[in-house]
Amino acid sequence: NLYSTKFEAIHPGIAPERIEQLRNSACLSRSGKRLISVASIHPRKNQMMTLRAFERVHPTHPTAQLDFVGPVKDEQYARTLRRYVENSGLDDNVRFLGWRDDVPALLGQSAALVLSSRREGVPHVGREALFAEVPVVATAVGGVPEAVEDEETGFLVSPSNTEELGERIDYLLSHPEKRERMGKQGLELARQRFSREGWLSEYAEVLHDLSRSLD
Repeated sequence: NLYSTKFEAIHPGIAPERIEQLRNSACLSRSGKRLISVASIHPRKNQMMTLRAFERVHPTHPTAQLDFVGPVKDEQYARTLRRYVENSGLDDNVRFLGWRDDVPALLGQSAALVLSSRREGVPHVGREALFAEVPVVATAVGGVPEAVEDEETGFLVSPSNTEELGERIDYLLSHPEKRERMGKQGLELARQRFSREGWLSEYAEVLHDLSRSLD
């Protein structure tokens, strides 16, 4: 990127009230086998990749659950996803929950957040997952690497590699101690980068440097 060395992103901080909800959710009992994907149902979000990866994982983890949370933005695509679930025999393992107001609680019940977008900014739900101590498995597109540090707070995969996504999901489902460690590392990153206090501190620093340059 021509301007990558000229600009530094300052991420909007998450409100303290929301962080408190997410931190409370981190104390919930996790099933260890529940996955969550939070995004509008639309081809750009590429939920089909998550479904195909989950289908690969299912024989090894037959009790695993996958919840899709988010409003339907493309009805035809939603029907295609549901048909795939039915044809794959995953009816008992996959739920489409639509829009939900209790995302923090749902995150708190999940072993991992899975995002397989084709294009993305810095995903808000990815930042929220960090505060809930939930590791994130996501495609390495757009601003996603700002919220997911590969092998530290989750895993980054190629947006075209379904097999790799399945392998990373399988690894997290099989290694609860690694999930816990990633969750704690994610919380530390979130506090540094995505809290309201962190945002204000970075913004104040930019203003201070600007004022000095004008002197």
